[in-house]
Amino acid sequence: MGISEKLSPRRFGPEDGVALPVALFGIILIAALGAGIWVSTSISARSVENRRISAEAVQLAEAGAAHAIHVLRDHLDGEDFTSILRGSDGAAGTSDDGLLVGYGLSSELEIPASGRALGDGTYTVEVIDDPAELDGDPTTDTNKRVLIRSSATTSGSGSATIDVVLNDGPNAFVPSIVTDGQLLVEGNPRLVGSCGGIHSNLQIDVTGDVTVSTEVASSDTVVVSGSITRPDGTTVAPRHHETQVEVTDYSNPYNEFCSSGEADYVLQSDGYVLETSSGTLYDARTQKQFGWQQVNTGPIEWELGGNTGYPGTYCVQGNAEIAGSPDDGSGGPLDMTVIATKSIDVSGNPQIRSSHPEDILLVAGSDLRISGNVLGDPGDYTGLIYARAQCDLHGNAQISSRVLCKDANNASGAYNLVDGNAIGGNVELDYDCAATTGVSGPREAVSWSQRVGE
Repeated sequence: MGISEKLSPRRFGPEDGVALPVALFGIILIAALGAGIWVSTSISARSVENRRISAEAVQLAEAGAAHAIHVLRDHLDGEDFTSILRGSDGAAGTSDDGLLVGYGLSSELEIPASGRALGDGTYTVEVIDDPAELDGDPTTDTNKRVLIRSSATTSGSGSATIDVVLNDGPNAFVPSIVTDGQLLVEGNPRLVGSCGGIHSNLQIDVTGDVTVSTEVASSDTVVVSGSITRPDGTTVAPRHHETQVEVTDYSNPYNEFCSSGEADYVLQSDGYVLETSSGTLYDARTQKQFGWQQVNTGPIEWELGGNTGYPGTYCVQGNAEIAGSPDDGSGGPLDMTVIATKSIDVSGNPQIRSSHPEDILLVAGSDLRISGNVLGDPGDYTGLIYARAQCDLHGNAQISSRVLCKDANNASGAYNLVDGNAIGGNVELDYDCAATTGVSGPREAVSWSQRVGE
């Protein structure tokens, strides 16, 4: 074609002009996907942030509840709940009703109406008459229970409320045995009396034939391959997914219950017995002192053997075994409390009841096992029985006490007496909510619930 010739016009086919719309559609699609991903990521980020804020508020409310329980249990234990409901001025209907202020509390212990700052938030606490009481008088306690309401707000606009029902015994219902861990019920145990019942915060496995006056309840499930009946022979339906019951964590029972004026004898880790009234030390490494002898040093073990015992509260540094059958000398119960930093093993047939001012009988910093024939009359074997680790009750024991099993790990140097919580054999717990046995024990939470965003 010469330079002067005209170019031929281009003919367009059916596919021409498609590329541009396709490209535009692709751009729009990518933009939409990007927007969707951004929205999804934004929602997810907000959800994570909301959960973080809620968790911080719950933790702050729990701190307030723990603060209040500590004050009521350890500093205002001499004030009854009616006094707490009416405030330190003792008058109903005034501004300090239900507040933990006054009473000679230090500023570090008080929780004023304006609340206490902690971290990036604030918690307030109010003590309220138990709503289940229904007596129409919010400043008078009649059932030995109050509700602690701890409300928290954070700088991130988080809020939460914790409600804790605190029991002052003896009229409130408290089951005869409560465990924080899984519980095996085997054999033919009987849990009788007005508070004769079982509660676990984990699963309960009933493989035996258990008799209860009230209920068998779990915060998880109750698996029954045996039977649950009342004393009259009627069948009892187990209760599932119930509110958890707090088992107090006495992480150092020696410090908790062996202060000045509470311990009569201290069984020291060095093998000497300190008689606190006189300040005298007795060498129990090779011979018994007050019925006790240190029989092992690795780990430390104290043993009460034979049938001779002395009344009083014994605070044991190490493991303790009651291998003998002591009584008061005339066949009646010996007033004796045993508190051990490690495990307690009752393998003999003692007749004992609490001598401690807080009505406790046996407190173990680790495992507790009762396997002997602790036979006695109703009203004997009174006082709180507590294991910070696992507890196991078998044999033919007849006990008028409440049993609490925290299910924590064994302490270093403690005998691993049992691998789980269990009650079996022909054990009988005859527990009347402390009404006839004098068993009250320290104040303890019997229910705990939370609400977020309130």
